[in-house]
Amino acid sequence: MDFLVAACISFTLTFITLPVVINVLNSIDLLDIPDRRKIHKVSTPSLGGIPFVFSALLSLLIVMPFSDLADIKFLLAGIIITFILGIRDDISSLNARQKLVVQCLAAFLVVHFLGIYISSFYGFLGIQTISPIIGKLISALLIVILTNAFNLIDGIDGLAGGTAIMVFTFLGVWFNYNGINAFSLLSISMASAILAFMYFNWYPSKIFMGDTGSMVLGFTLSTTLIKFIQVNEVATWARFDASVAMAIGLFILPIYDTLRVFFKRILQGKSPFQPDRNHVHHILLNFGLNHGQATTILLIFSIFMSAMSWLLQPLGNNILIILQLATVTVLGSVLDYVIAKRLKRKERQLSGEQFTISKSA
Repeated sequence: MDFLVAACISFTLTFITLPVVINVLNSIDLLDIPDRRKIHKVSTPSLGGIPFVFSALLSLLIVMPFSDLADIKFLLAGIIITFILGIRDDISSLNARQKLVVQCLAAFLVVHFLGIYISSFYGFLGIQTISPIIGKLISALLIVILTNAFNLIDGIDGLAGGTAIMVFTFLGVWFNYNGINAFSLLSISMASAILAFMYFNWYPSKIFMGDTGSMVLGFTLSTTLIKFIQVNEVATWARFDASVAMAIGLFILPIYDTLRVFFKRILQGKSPFQPDRNHVHHILLNFGLNHGQATTILLIFSIFMSAMSWLLQPLGNNILIILQLATVTVLGSVLDYVIAKRLKRKERQLSGEQFTISKSA
């Protein structure tokens, strides 16, 4: 019952407060202004994370037993720290170093004080148990990396929100059936709040979640995925043989997109942290799709990879992770080839038109 009550409260509060937030942000001109690096053409409010994060956390305070709240107090502290960081960055941009320092602090809280960290590689690369110190360092680094990876896919309407709903819903149900109440309520509250937000964020978007929302979602998702890996060994329902690969399958889009753009920038002699428009969603837009179509395709891809990761669990982490990497590499290469061919065709058509005009002149 708490599961459904938290979902209803979170959804309703977000749905009611978002129009008010949109009107306030428009009235004070606190907007994301279009420029040559951005896709949107109209100035749009970008603090959409405020109502859905606030609503999700308030639903937890109302529904969650005090003992469960105490169990995840350091995770809630990390979420609040990341939330404030996102608001500050949306209002007045911070540099990468400043954001990393705060993100590392939030990651330290959940890894050290809450004990959410990877204690084993589960046979990946032939490694089993690792020391707590190494596990905590790796986990904190993963949380920071995955938080920023998720932030990078928030480039078109509905993509980050749709991805978060998919992963949080899976985790909420899984934690619930395995009796992990606090993480179940947290996951379903987040999923429900984002579902309400998506009504206003779907193409054409009335509001963006901004770093306020995307960094909180990235931080919470990465932390709960590590928790999923950590407790899978003692799960009584839907225990996974390859939990690491399953977590990767759920989060495959941010992971693949980040690796893809980083490698492309390095191969082009650029800094891997230099912003550009080479993300997968940019490629689909260049192909002629609108935001809604591109988002739908990428969400279907994420669902497909998650389902594949679940169905092929008997293969184990090593083989399944290799298969995941091979699949996304092949699909990405095909997409790049099709786009390159299409661009060359357009260039030839443009050259032909220019030649015809010059000849006529």
